[in-house]
Amino acid sequence: MNYQRIIRILVAFLVFLGIVLIFNLFADFIGEKSPTGPVKIFSWLCGSIIAFKIFETMNKDDEEKSGE
Repeated sequence: MNYQRIIRILVAFLVFLGIVLIFNLFADFIGEKSPTGPVKIFSWLCGSIIAFKIFETMNKDDEEKSGE
């Protein structure tokens, strides 16, 4: 089993959850109650993009290390 890949997926998922939770707290603070409000949708988009970029970066780093 490829444990490094599982760790990369878990790190990206935790980053995604962290971003979404922070934005949701901010949305609750400003009074947004709708689950489809603009701040919450923006949080899902930002979280997804950033988590994907982190996953890609970690993959590239591992590929460079294995190529040396």
